[in-house]
Amino acid sequence: FKMINDSLGHNVGDRLLIEVAARIKLCVRGADATARLGGDEFVIVMPRLTSPDVTTVAGRLVESLAQPFVIDGRELRTPPSLGISVCPQDADDVETLIRYADTAMYSAKAQGGGCFHYFAPDMNLAATKRLHIETELRESLAAGHIEVHYQPKVDMGGRITGLEALARWRMKNGVAVDPSVFIAIAEETSLINELGDWMVSAVCRQLTDWRAAGIDAPRVAVNLSARQLRLASFPEKVALTLVESGIPARLLEFEVTETAAMENPESALRLLGKLADMGLTLSLDDFGTGYSSLANLRSLPLKALKLDYTFVRDIAVDGNDLAIARGTIALAHSLGLHVIAEGVETVAQWELLHDLGCDEVQGYLVARPAPPEALTALLLR
Repeated sequence: FKMINDSLGHNVGDRLLIEVAARIKLCVRGADATARLGGDEFVIVMPRLTSPDVTTVAGRLVESLAQPFVIDGRELRTPPSLGISVCPQDADDVETLIRYADTAMYSAKAQGGGCFHYFAPDMNLAATKRLHIETELRESLAAGHIEVHYQPKVDMGGRITGLEALARWRMKNGVAVDPSVFIAIAEETSLINELGDWMVSAVCRQLTDWRAAGIDAPRVAVNLSARQLRLASFPEKVALTLVESGIPARLLEFEVTETAAMENPESALRLLGKLADMGLTLSLDDFGTGYSSLANLRSLPLKALKLDYTFVRDIAVDGNDLAIARGTIALAHSLGLHVIAEGVETVAQWELLHDLGCDEVQGYLVARPAPPEALTALLLR
């Protein structure tokens, strides 16, 4: 909904909300209370309805709201996520019932949307844990207590060609949080923008330290989130950071996922174009997982694409993965793009990628992500 507002304007967003409300009314009874809580969230109160009937109504709502909306000749799709709490089984006060329904809704959203979930007690435990992680992450970001580890990328001769910067975080109790967990939480909030800005600044500081130590540091790649791609001010922030640190733009690279780039291609093209004009390198991460073709992406100012590890993992034993890798590398080269294979863990994978003409590899066979001090000697060599 936010993307529709940002790209097509609030007038289109308002009309979409009106259409959604009209469809909801067609799916519920006249005695049911329906209201918009705010943004794109609605609440429905259905008195004296048994659980099987609720399931029927919820299924009807999902089916209706999943159908495309046509506004100004544009076809818009907004798959709904529904959460259900039942009185008095789950709770008997309004505030708790709404909170539990909200928790169940986020559970449905986490499954990809287009579905409904009933509230379950373990969801409340999960929501409490998630809130705890979010609160601590916010505090750690404000205090600068996030670590940056770096994983080398090498060419087929073994020479280091670049590094990827990866966020690592431990909670106050010393427990390391899986990056897929805390980054997913950051993605759901504005924290991902703060984390992204912090990562760019931290990388520039590290590059400054390496250069001061006489190390000819290679280019460092930072992951760019879908939320950052929507921020028109992002290129200006990056430019300011580069100026303040004295780091040339050629030493900084941004990796954008295929899914994020294709979420709003026109907006992504504008923002990535500004970054490319500044002299930064842009590469496409996780290629093959977003179901787009290179033809859809050729308008973006990319220099390289990263072949996702899911296609590299079984390349030595699965003929289909081998064919995908061969075709992707050939097509990317025909478009003038460099190819980096992710998740390389065995010599057999390396040799096959070498034979296919892959340009670079990254993975545990080469090196695991490590703190900067562990890479100093390696970079000096």
